[in-house]
Amino acid sequence: MGHRFPYVVVHGLVAGSLAGTVVALWFLVVDIVTGHPLSTPAELGAVVLGTGDSGAGPTEVLVYTVIHFVVFCVLGVVAAGVLRRLRVAAGPTSGGLFGLFGFTAVFHGGVRLMDAWSVVDLAVTQVLGANLAAGMVLGVHLQRASRMEAGAGLNAGRESDSSKVTRG
Repeated sequence: MGHRFPYVVVHGLVAGSLAGTVVALWFLVVDIVTGHPLSTPAELGAVVLGTGDSGAGPTEVLVYTVIHFVVFCVLGVVAAGVLRRLRVAAGPTSGGLFGLFGFTAVFHGGVRLMDAWSVVDLAVTQVLGANLAAGMVLGVHLQRASRMEAGAGLNAGRESDSSKVTRG
């Protein structure tokens, strides 16, 4: 029991950082392909800071990037804790589902909370694709971390996370 908290926090933060990087890179590629590098974080940062479209610049990109990674780190810790608590094996499938539903719900909730639908012009398929890919990366990291934890003897006396299945 004593090893659960560090596992959830440390590996959740790493998994969340990796997932946040996947989403950031996804939209960087989309922005470059459309000829507007960094326009997505600039527009979202402008919404957060209330500077409007004309004020979107380096400050908005930086502010949004910090918020983006903080949110993904928190979501990584939540994912690690939820998967462990529910005794669901971490992996690309469970992570992908968490990304598809959890990340997407948080994104849409944030956009709705900031009343930014008129400013945020992201295709639903892009958001879903980025969140699915990010969730899969999150799940793979948590799966590897769980196997490393089990291999290090930290799960002595209990079933390893990599062999757990949903119980219901």
